[in-house]
Amino acid sequence: MKNKKIIKTFFISILVAIILIFIFSKNPIYSIRLFFIAPFTKFRYFANIIENMIPLIFTGVGMCFILSCGEFNLASEGCFHIGGFTAACISVLTTNICIHNTVVAVIVSGIIASIIIIIPAVIKMKSGGSELVSSIMLNFIILHLTNYLLMKYIRDPMTGYGSYELNLELKTLISNTRIHSGLIIASIVIIFAYILLYKTKFGLEIRIIGNNKKYAEISGVNISFVLLTSQWIGGFLAGMGGAIELLSPIYIRYSWTNLLGFGWDAIIIAILAKNNPLKVPIYAFMLAYIRTGSYIMERLSDVSSDIALIFQAIIIIVFISDIFMKKNKGVKSC
Repeated sequence: MKNKKIIKTFFISILVAIILIFIFSKNPIYSIRLFFIAPFTKFRYFANIIENMIPLIFTGVGMCFILSCGEFNLASEGCFHIGGFTAACISVLTTNICIHNTVVAVIVSGIIASIIIIIPAVIKMKSGGSELVSSIMLNFIILHLTNYLLMKYIRDPMTGYGSYELNLELKTLISNTRIHSGLIIASIVIIFAYILLYKTKFGLEIRIIGNNKKYAEISGVNISFVLLTSQWIGGFLAGMGGAIELLSPIYIRYSWTNLLGFGWDAIIIAILAKNNPLKVPIYAFMLAYIRTGSYIMERLSDVSSDIALIFQAIIIIVFISDIFMKKNKGVKSC
């Protein structure tokens, strides 16, 4: 998908959101002002943007690796979810708060997620089945599996769908906000990912495969290894993101009975960033800003925050339809 088409789709999505606000709001000008301007009117609102931005960086950078190799494994959503669940299990079973235990929780969550994301890739290699379809199905398998395990093993009987209280938490960086040390980890991940993807032989091999798999094969690139490893990295980062989000000051218990959407957001971010990890924070901030604005608008006006979901859905639909159309024509997509 060309950059002009991406930008055009983005602005069409904004236009649709504005039109819907005019249709459903009794005071559309006020609602639009809340949506677009309110996030910058108070420091607390701006802090909310940064808080929402942190998990998007992890899933966005992870998706850069997946899309760079020309694969369309969309299991990042499930990886993020199971990363959060794994961190919750470790946190519930841990009796004391310490950095060592938190690091273990984040790393183990990433490893489990990275194993999960390999499943659609292996299915494609062994049977030729579409990783797009199998990965989307996998997300919902993970959702229902974690819901079952939550209710069976770590649910606090005193709550409806919440786990026992978490015993691990990331350190808050700025007082009176929930901006936490995950922001520092995210910054390190961005730099590391850029170096790996654009300054190493392995990163070059990923991009060669994404541009021309036949040329990569002729050049002697181990295609199977590179494809699996790049998706493994993507899943690991998404799982880390889920763990870091769950262990942030935002949550007291694990209660994710629905997919949160950070994996779907990652698709938009990676496309807009053109698979460049250094650009991911820009578009992660943009989506976090839209999400924050929609929440403020919902609280203070008569318009639902689902407007933001419609905005994101339009971009995803255009992207996936573009993949199907180009695959049917036998043309290399993205």
